[in-house]
Amino acid sequence: MYKTLLLSILLVKASFSFAQINYQKDLNSALKKASETKQPLFINIGATKKLPNKSGIDNPDVVQFYNKNFVNYAVNLPNAEALSFMRKYQLKIFPAYLYLDQKGVLIVKGARSSSASKLYLDLANQALNKLSSNSSLGDYEVKYKAGELSKDFLKEYISLRQQLGMYDNAKLIDEYVNFLTVASFNDYDEVLFILNAGPFTNGKAYKLSFTNPKIRDSIYKTRPSREKAEINKRIIQNTQNEAIATKNPTMAYSVSNFARGSWGKNYAAGNKQSSYLMLDYYKAVKDTANFYRQAQYYYDEYYMKISPDSIKKLAKKEQDIKDSLTASIKKYMLARKNVEAKSSGPITKYTYSKISASGTINNVAKTLNNASWDYYILGTRNTTHLTKALLWSKRAIEITPIPEYYDTMAHIFYRMQLYDEALLNQNKAIEMLSKQKNSNDRLSTLKAEAEKMKQRKL
Repeated sequence: MYKTLLLSILLVKASFSFAQINYQKDLNSALKKASETKQPLFINIGATKKLPNKSGIDNPDVVQFYNKNFVNYAVNLPNAEALSFMRKYQLKIFPAYLYLDQKGVLIVKGARSSSASKLYLDLANQALNKLSSNSSLGDYEVKYKAGELSKDFLKEYISLRQQLGMYDNAKLIDEYVNFLTVASFNDYDEVLFILNAGPFTNGKAYKLSFTNPKIRDSIYKTRPSREKAEINKRIIQNTQNEAIATKNPTMAYSVSNFARGSWGKNYAAGNKQSSYLMLDYYKAVKDTANFYRQAQYYYDEYYMKISPDSIKKLAKKEQDIKDSLTASIKKYMLARKNVEAKSSGPITKYTYSKISASGTINNVAKTLNNASWDYYILGTRNTTHLTKALLWSKRAIEITPIPEYYDTMAHIFYRMQLYDEALLNQNKAIEMLSKQKNSNDRLSTLKAEAEKMKQRKL
């Protein structure tokens, strides 16, 4: 009897030890099941590396709670699907957790890892409570589409979207100001709320924010620099996206001028961003005539004027900074390890992910290479344009000689009908890439392109 009881206890303990959250095989399956079961969806976007401490998400109470109340889906980093989530939900810290309703609308999001269960249970309960109280983003979207508009409703709706990292609220804020009186614009907090929503630079809300210039000036004088930069960023992004979506050149000029002025007395930086926004607009709406004109000015002015000597000096400076940073990180990690070794309580971990970590030099080379490639894929056969693209490509290689940049140069030569030069550079790209590890797929692509060049079928 005793042995039977002991065996039963061990089996129960083992089942808890090996219990895991049941993750669906893909996102479509997860969304389908969530819709069928009327359960919310939990998406676990994992860290790039396995965390050194056990995560509380694997604790038996968390596993049981999530399997009971959610349809679950996991995404590993890095991959294209994870990058899509990162862009859509503005994710910067990993592991990241998304809680969606059965229609796929975001309810709550969180980030970091903890060895305790509390973090995961609190986030889950927060999502469930929002659903049960009809205060989720999905509930607000239904009411908005039904036309249930008021000042308070729109303020709550915009605020909720901002809490979830959704800052494209320019159209909503234009509707919101319809419920305000002239006296409302004498209220510091009201004007700040309008600006934080990222209004269109040629929209009603933005123009009305100037009703009381003293209030607006006070905001830009008293708010922290980071907050002011974030306000300007939202205004620029929202207006630029709308200009492109509606193919509205007047709107594009408006945001370009706003960007120039947002840099204050830093005229060089203001002019650069202003010029880039117009370049981005022309490319997006496929206005090739204006794109080629703007591109030639932009890349020559801001990237081709960097001399080789300056490049070498910047490269050395960047390497010194990198070495210093590496040493500091090693010192910090060693100290952190010693602290954790003495700690017996729950440990919280953060993993930060940066899509691009290249320095100024690599950014210059990459930008020039991409500019050259843009000319190629846009299909121009204009000799002047192709010659300009070739100069950018050569400078990119001069700065950072990598296979991809030789591949770009080869394509430009081919478009110019300089076939021998094209094949020479394509073979150079193949030779360089063949010496790199894990490059079989890219190598096959380069070889296929070389074969097309030989046969004049590119």
